[in-house]
Formats: sequence, C-alpha cells, structure tokens
Amino acid sequence: MKQFIYPIFLLFISIVLPTENFAQSSKEIIEPGKGCGKIQLGKSLSEIKPILGEGKFGRFANWVEYQKAGLLLELLPSSEKIWSIFFVVNPKIWGDETYTPFQGSMPKNVSLQTSPEQLFILFGKPVQTFNGNTGIVRYAYHGIEYNYLGGQLMCIKVFNATVPTENNGKAATITLEKGSIADCKYILSERCRGYFLLSNIDEIRKDIELRPSYNRYDHFQHYFSKGIELKVEPSTGRVMEVEIDKWQKKWKPDKTFKWDEDWTKVKKKLGEGEVDKYTRYPVLHKSKYLDYTLEYRGEGLHTIYLQSNQPMTVAEIAARAARVVEDDKVEATLDSINKRDIAKKIAYDNSPAGRAEKQKKMEEDFKGLLGQLELKNEEGMRIIKSNMTLIAMGGQWANDVQKKIDKVTAAGDNLIKRFEEKYLGLLTQEMVNEIKGKWRAASF
Repeated sequence: MKQFIYPIFLLFISIVLPTENFAQSSKEIIEPGKGCGKIQLGKSLSEIKPILGEGKFGRFANWVEYQKAGLLLELLPSSEKIWSIFFVVNPKIWGDETYTPFQGSMPKNVSLQTSPEQLFILFGKPVQTFNGNTGIVRYAYHGIEYNYLGGQLMCIKVFNATVPTENNGKAATITLEKGSIADCKYILSERCRGYFLLSNIDEIRKDIELRPSYNRYDHFQHYFSKGIELKVEPSTGRVMEVEIDKWQKKWKPDKTFKWDEDWTKVKKKLGEGEVDKYTRYPVLHKSKYLDYTLEYRGEGLHTIYLQSNQPMTVAEIAARAARVVEDDKVEATLDSINKRDIAKKIAYDNSPAGRAEKQKKMEEDFKGLLGQLELKNEEGMRIIKSNMTLIAMGGQWANDVQKKIDKVTAAGDNLIKRFEEKYLGLLTQEMVNEIKGKWRAASF
C-alpha cells in the first residue's frame, strides 16, 4: 500500500493572501494532541486569523500555510476547525526555505539534533511507523508525530488522537477484540478488524484459501485471494496490513453503508479522517482513520485497508533488515544475469553462427510471407467475383465492396511491414522484387 505523503508541494501551488503577523514565543511548548500556545487543535480559522493573520491557501482549501510562523494547518472542511498542525522546525530538510523555522519550543529533550534512536529512548517505541515513497519516515505517538528525512528531523505534526464524527460526537476506537471469520459480514466491525489484525497468518489460512507471494520490493510476504491481499511479517506470521476491495463478494464494508457508497455519506458515519488527495487517477482520495483507510474511486468506496497499530518488534525489525540485505543480493544477481544474457545474445547474433542462423530464419519467414500474400490475393479475388453485380451498380454499393478490398490490402501491407522491420537491412533486392511481384503486381 501506498503511504500518506505530506503536502510539501502545496507550498509551490498557492494563492497568496495578506501577510501573516504572528511571532511565536520560544517559551511555548508543542504539546501532543493539543498544539502550541494559542495555536490549538479544534480552533476555527476565524479564531486563528486574529492571532496569525491571513495565511496562504494551498491546492486544497483545507490546507493553510503560515510560512513566517513555520506553520501549516489542516482544517476539517465541514467546520474549518484545525484537525492537525505541522510545525516546520527545519525548512531546509522540509524542502522550502521560504518557511521560517518554527520559533516555539519542541517537546522536552527534543531538538533538531535528536535522532530517531534518541527519540525511541525518550518516548519508547512509536505507536506507528510510516515509510513514505519520498524517503520521509514518520514516527507517530499518541497525538504527535515526528517526521524525518535522511535521519534529520524535518517537522513535528500534532493531531487529534481520536477521529471526530458528525452524527453522534463519539470518537472511533482502536481497542480491538479478536473475532472470527464469521464476524466479517461487516469488515469495519471491531471483531472483524481484530480477526485480521490480531490473528496469525496460519490461523487465517485455515479460513481463507490464500496464494502466497514474497515481495522483494517491500520485503514482506503477501497472500492473495480474489479481492483480498494480506501483507505479513514472515518471521512471526503477524499480519501488518489487509487490503479488501469491492470485488470480493462475501463481505460488506459496514452496516450503514455499502460498496460504491458516496464518500460524503460515509463521512457522516465515520467523520472526515485524514484525507490524502495525492493519489493517482482513478483514485479520488483516501481517508485514513486510526487503524484503517478507505479508498474512493470516482466518488464511490472501492477499497478498505486495515492496518496494524502495533509497531514492529526489535526481532521483527532485525529479521526484515536481514531480508533487505538478501533481497538486494538477489536483485543484484538477477540484474547481472540479465546483463550477461543480453551481452551473450548480442555477441552470438554478430558471430558467423548467429548470422547464419538469422539468415536461415529469414529465408523460412520469407517463404511464409509469400504464402500469406498469395492467400490475401485469393481472398481479394473472391470478394470481387462474389460482388460483381454491386461493383457494376456503382455508387455506395461499389464503395462497400471497395472497403472490403481495402481491408484485405491493408492486412497484406501490414504483413510486409512487420517482415521488413524484423529483418531491417538484411533483405536482398531479389526478395524486394519478389514481394512486389507477388503483391502490388496483383490486381483484384
């Protein structure tokens, strides 16, 4: 699965509004699940403007930049309240030096020099770790996320630790109970999610017929069935992610909505989630919640991703690191074999034996070509003889017959073209003359 990529490029595609006027006190500390100083989660944009002034709206209306304050705010479109805050602490690594480094204080004992390893010593294992395609690694704890690029701290994100809903005000939960396959009538039920994310792959394979396939690019074992894919840590058999789409016909997404449901209806049940619109056609967007993501194609719900909230153990990380080394060796070997095979083929093709073999094959194909052209001639003559009356009538009748003849002619021309392309530079003048005599000299 593709990871959520932060909107760095929004910084370059924006509409400039009046300048911001905010100076953050360095004494105010970034707090998980809250914010920093007067910039707090849950505040509306109208409450923020007197503090920060006017910001810049990016490509999507729910992202607002305050470059001089080193801030990027994500708003809930339904209410324009702050859903998450990006504190840009290192603009150079962030990728846009027009940002001023955020001037507030980072959490206790955290600085630009704090490495991921030091982060783990300070706060323990992350609740989740995300490795993006851009090289950005995100270490998420409750209500706060540290974003690194090349081992350097880039920005700190503060977010709501719960997912707001619009219908009952309750928050989603990640407390899962291990269910059974029978609980998966509705995929998003806690017991179904628990069944997949708390079960070992061997247990699941007793219930579902799955085809294994190791992936040397993400270094995980994958298992497939129609409309289902599981990503598994092979050293322990733990399920890391489950992808279920509408093409499996056994299960429904939820009691209150179905496959292809419009996303505006789904969000009334689940809330906005963390919306990722940086996906390619035909994907409209993905909405990420605490332990699952919904993918919409067009306007309709197409795929559900269930994601484990448990970070990889030290032993699992070590096992995967060992696989990475071995997979890289395999890729290097295959690449070397491929290059060697290509070099051998080129050398053979240019050798006397190779040229003789190709000449023999060309002569065989040439005889075949002449035979096919003869058949096309015969097909053309049959069309003419069986439609003499229509030809004599002229007008549209004759034109219809001519279209049939043109079709046969085009097919013959295509046979000659493919032969010439295959043996470019090798055809003798005698071959060319024989082809012309067989084909263009013929008259239907």
